[in-house]
Amino acid sequence: MNYLKKLQAKPFAQRLRILKIASVVTAVLILAIWGLTLKFRATEKGDTSKLQEIWNNVRELKSKFK
Repeated sequence: MNYLKKLQAKPFAQRLRILKIASVVTAVLILAIWGLTLKFRATEKGDTSKLQEIWNNVRELKSKFK
């Protein structure tokens, strides 16, 4: 609770910046977990052709960012 009190005491601009950073980090984590588990979820269903295409596209995008 001490952290929350310190956060509430900060100026609005700084709190807004912290909110934006936390939102981006959370979104990236959710997308990473989704992307990593996509391959495993696709193999359980049986028909993996469409999901395999998505997985290949994700791999291509990942390689472009490296």
